[in-house]
Amino acid sequence: MNPSKRQAAKEKIADYLMAEIENHTQGQVSPVNGRKFAKLSKDYAKAKKKEVGHSDADLHLSDDLMNGLGAFPTNGGVRVEVAEVQAGKAHNHNTPKTKKSTSPKRQFIPDDRQKTGTGRQFKPSIRNGYKAILKEFIDGD
Repeated sequence: MNPSKRQAAKEKIADYLMAEIENHTQGQVSPVNGRKFAKLSKDYAKAKKKEVGHSDADLHLSDDLMNGLGAFPTNGGVRVEVAEVQAGKAHNHNTPKTKKSTSPKRQFIPDDRQKTGTGRQFKPSIRNGYKAILKEFIDGD
């Protein structure tokens, strides 16, 4: 595949990944493991409902976190990352609840530091989606 076509494929995959993350989180489902997000605590659900009219555990209270998310073509493929200013919030949602991290785990991006298991990559249907995009570009050569 020539370099410009490779770049176009990576850009299309980046857009696809962002749309999938958005769709899954809006539906309160992890794009990583496919499981429904844990419900909000009673107090937080009440506050969120007052602020935005619903109490969904969708990671979209102010949209700061989702607006700080991006998918970018790299030399080796596509990288999904969170802006530094949202890194703490992203970390809290992508790791298990601890004394330091008070949020339940609602993993919305894979953890590339994880060596094996669920959580290391997007769920199979999303992986199949970006493989299909690649195939379109390869078959078009």
